[in-house]
Amino acid sequence: MIGSYSHSVYGKRYLKSKIQFYKNLENLQREIEISRSFFMLKNNQLLFNIKGIPDIKETLEKLKSNSISETKDFRRIAEFHEVVYREYKENNNNFDKNVTDVFIKFSFLRDMAKEIFNAIDIDGEIKDTASELLRNLRSQIKKTKQKIDSLYSSYTNKYSKYLSIEKPVFKNGRLCLAVKAENRKYIKGIFVAKSDSGATYFIEPERISASNEELIDLQNKERNEISRILSELKLMISRNIETIYKNIDVVSYIDYHIAKANYSFYRKADYFIPKKHHKKIYFKDLKHPLLGDGSVPLDIDLENNGMIITGPNTGGKTVTLKSIGVAFFLSHVGLPILSMKAEMPFINSIYTDMGDEQSITQNLSTFSAHLVNINEIIKNADENSLVLIDELGTGTDPIEGSALGKSIIDYLIKKNVKLFITSHLSEIKLYSIENSNLTSASMSFDMDTLKPTYHLMMGVPGASHAIEIASRMGFIKEIIEKATEYISSEHSNSENIFSKISKTYEEMQSNKEFHENKRKQLEKKEREFNKKYELLKDKKIEELDNEIGNLNSQIREAKKEMENLIKNIKYSKNLEDAKNSLKKLENIQNNFKSRDMDKAKNKKIKYNFEKGMKVLVQGNKKGEISEIRGKKAKVNLEDSPIEITYDLSELKPVKKENNRKTSLSDKMTYTPTKKVIPEIDLRGYTVQEAIPEIEKLLSDIMLNEMDEGYIIHGKGSGKLAEGIWDYLRKNKDIKNFRLGKTGEGGSGVTVVEV
Repeated sequence: MIGSYSHSVYGKRYLKSKIQFYKNLENLQREIEISRSFFMLKNNQLLFNIKGIPDIKETLEKLKSNSISETKDFRRIAEFHEVVYREYKENNNNFDKNVTDVFIKFSFLRDMAKEIFNAIDIDGEIKDTASELLRNLRSQIKKTKQKIDSLYSSYTNKYSKYLSIEKPVFKNGRLCLAVKAENRKYIKGIFVAKSDSGATYFIEPERISASNEELIDLQNKERNEISRILSELKLMISRNIETIYKNIDVVSYIDYHIAKANYSFYRKADYFIPKKHHKKIYFKDLKHPLLGDGSVPLDIDLENNGMIITGPNTGGKTVTLKSIGVAFFLSHVGLPILSMKAEMPFINSIYTDMGDEQSITQNLSTFSAHLVNINEIIKNADENSLVLIDELGTGTDPIEGSALGKSIIDYLIKKNVKLFITSHLSEIKLYSIENSNLTSASMSFDMDTLKPTYHLMMGVPGASHAIEIASRMGFIKEIIEKATEYISSEHSNSENIFSKISKTYEEMQSNKEFHENKRKQLEKKEREFNKKYELLKDKKIEELDNEIGNLNSQIREAKKEMENLIKNIKYSKNLEDAKNSLKKLENIQNNFKSRDMDKAKNKKIKYNFEKGMKVLVQGNKKGEISEIRGKKAKVNLEDSPIEITYDLSELKPVKKENNRKTSLSDKMTYTPTKKVIPEIDLRGYTVQEAIPEIEKLLSDIMLNEMDEGYIIHGKGSGKLAEGIWDYLRKNKDIKNFRLGKTGEGGSGVTVVEV
């Protein structure tokens, strides 16, 4: 079947005759590495194409027996080498070392191929270019034929009335005029033949006779030259025949790997390397390669020596045995298997006893034939063997068959053999449960439809359901009822127990599959939710970035407008103008507050406020509460006629001086006056943490109409100072900045002018 995926007969032949059961694990690993390299070419749509490569095996056999006769045979040998050379030249850049190592074993024999192509065309005809002599001979033949044609034309024109046929005719290998018998005397020449009726004479004219002789001579020479050319080609091929045979082996191996790559790709098969000294046998979704894609996959998990598989006839026990055996065989010859996952020990041999081996010629019954086969297995199997036995102990008395079967199992376990056995016998079913070296398994059976489901159930022995199956097949009701009566109560109880266990197992498996599907659905929904959440989060961040940019721009404009309004309030002589300016100032503040409503709503009020309380407002400005309404308060700012409304959550009580404790925030709190230059201590801050505090300082400097302020950053490594200076250089509100003088704190302080 894998052979149908090859490109030529070479791969098919290799699969039939050359594959080997590897006894050396390193060689098997190497083989699978090469196979995987070819598969990657296929998977990446880079697999080369050798379809149409000629089959030259028969041609070489002819050559060895000296019976090669057709020029096309020579041409096929050249085309064989040309196909491989072309594919290698066009695709070798895609090859990894494994594929390259395979190709370099091929000898391209370019000189030989060129000689053949130079001598023989695609139709098998000898080319004029085959030799210089042949070219000259054919040129002379052409000229001679033209001369003869010209002479005949003159004769037919001159003697047309004497001719029975106008065109010249070949007779006895010579070109002649067909002359009417009564006109023979008018044309001189050599008589060659006459028609059966005698009415026409075929005459070679005297003037053409010499040219005909010349043409015949040239054609003989042409044939001799062609014979010589073919002899040389044959000799050249003979000298390289061993190399060509090796090339056939290489191409066969290449096409074999092409077949495996295609099979793996289209059938979703995979390579699994057996492991030395590995006890576990595990297959996930194993399928027999000869069954269709719709077949029921098998899950097998064996940790101990062997498995006893029970269940009804036609339930799939034998197919299960064969699927396991085929999987082991394919893995040990380097072929892919139809399984999602697989683990298996590295073995040296597989022994099987399946089917009806009854022999008339050897006078053996079915039971005897099985015993002969099993006896050979017992003698030869060892710890590196896999044993598969179908229907152990059947074909004889059930009691004796069970006893013999258990004894055989014990002996094989003693030899540490890996074994898979099927049976209907209740004694062997029970034995598989009792023996810790064995795992019990069964093929499931639908009691409602009385049909097998072909699912393998691990850890559960199965009932045979012989009477149920007979009933389904239409047996007379009386027979079914009587058969039920004949069954012993002990056996009936055992079968009922097996049946109930199987049913319970199937229900558990059904529930397990249901919950597994639910789990997968939840995981899928969780992944979808997380994906959507990330998308929404990215979108929200993008929106916030844009909003922050707009707000920064508006804040800069608002600052300038507030500065102008404060100046108007301070210096305005008209009370009405001052009130209007104050109203505008409050509107600006309220506009920015409305942009952060959600934040304000969620922000808790940390302090209890009352009228007349001294408080700190934004920018560390001091003020006094003049009125409280709900969650808002009006505050009169110190040294200013301004009264501004704030949320209580934006206010902080001013602590009394005698209770004041020094903290990092206290370092940043200052009361600007006309005599004291404001300062801010940023020691211990990062550049990112310092920038917002510098902005507050600059805002307060400008609001209080001061010219400069101190930024204390310390000396340290200088990184904080460099970051602050970089920010100040880019700020348009900064007029100048410098390091502090000796009395100002030196290089640990930056004096900023606005």
